Amino acid sequence: MDKETTGDRISALRYAAKMANLLAKRVAGEDREIAYTVKNELINVLILEGVADANALPINGIVGVDIGDDPPTRLHIPMSKLAPAVRARIVHSFSHERGH
Repeated sequence: MDKETTGDRISALRYAAKMANLLAKRVAGEDREIAYTVKNELINVLILEGVADANALPINGIVGVDIGDDPPTRLHIPMSKLAPAVRARIVHSFSHERGH
């Protein structure tokens, strides 16, 4: 995949995550659950792609994730909704920042 195509794909994933988050805030019930599930899956993909990063250790089980958009966008995700590889990456990155 060329760089432009990859950039377009990442931009589309970022946009979809933001729109799923917006939708989740505006609907209720099962529709809200579905929208948050989509957002959470997109955040996992963005982190695994290396274009989004957790900005701090979880607070009350919630992680803030900077998805690297312009303007910068921060979305939140419960640690329990992170894929195991993503959760391990976040824990590992913060343990290294603290010198452990």
